[in-house]
Parts: sequence; C-alpha cells; structure tokens
Amino acid sequence: MIKIENLEEKKNIMNTLWYNNYIIDLEKRDLKHFNELMKKYDLFKTQDNYIIVFEYESPCINKDLWFDDEQPLPELTEELFINYNMRQLNTIKEKNGLKTFMYNPYYKSENPFNCVRCSQNGYSYAVTENTFIRHLTDEEEKVILALDDEVSEKYLQRLKNYYKRYKDKIYVRGYWVNR
Repeated sequence: MIKIENLEEKKNIMNTLWYNNYIIDLEKRDLKHFNELMKKYDLFKTQDNYIIVFEYESPCINKDLWFDDEQPLPELTEELFINYNMRQLNTIKEKNGLKTFMYNPYYKSENPFNCVRCSQNGYSYAVTENTFIRHLTDEEEKVILALDDEVSEKYLQRLKNYYKRYKDKIYVRGYWVNR
C-alpha cells in the first residue's frame, strides 16, 4: 500500500469525490480552506488499484452533557466528560474487533479512481451488500488502524486538555427523554 503524496494527483482524485469540480474551484477561491481540506484526508493506493480515502476526523466538544431528568444526574467527572464526547468520534475500529473491510460509498459511474473507505462496522454489509469490496490485507489493516488509533488518541488528549482548562464551564443537564 502506497500513500499518495503528490498534491496534484491527490487533488485530481479528491475532485471526483465532490460535485461540480468543487476541489479545483476551492483552490482558486479559498486557498486556506483548500489546504485544510487536503490535510484532512490521506489517500492510499492498494496493490489491486483501489484508493483508500482516510479522513482525519476532529468532532466538536460538547460542554453540556445531557441525561434523562427522571434519573439522578451523574456527577461531573473527567471520565464522564470523556466518555460522553468520545461517542461522537467515528472510528474505523469497532469494539468487537472485526476484520476491516473496504466498501464503496461513492457512485461507481462517478468514481473513476476506485476510491473506497474502510470500516469494521457490519452495518454496511446488511444495508448495502453491493458496496462491499474486500477485506484489508494484514499490512493494509495495520497501517489504517494505526492511523485510526492516532486520531482517537489526539481527540482523547484534546478532551483531557479541554476538561482541565474549562472544567468550571462544563455542565451536566437533564432533559425530557420520554415526554
């Protein structure tokens, strides 16, 4: 598996994933946002000519933690804050540790570079079996899951820093769950 480092090649591939030449137009219109978008994605070419699109996700942090108001509200702790916010992070790795597979979330007619995404979530099997491509090889899975772990660790560190700095501005709140 080879990482695509050439910016021009990466730009051309990513342009096919958005409509109306969005990436090329964005480069001309807003260079700062274009550079941010290019950093947010890594592309890897597999031996059988698929391109794995890996997105570096960084979700926002919730400072209001909402729970059922008919139950006693939990006390705010760092662990509660981290667990609540970590649910937002969409990782490739699932808790049950299934084999990682590639699937095609893009329209085949508009996907000339065979771009795919990776997941361990069996939901993609059930809902869209025709998008399943193949399981990753051990080498490919090692690289992709290492990147996935890196994203999780950075978000976890971000949450810890946020909690230390803004602990007095984080609130546990109740809401009407069943009304």
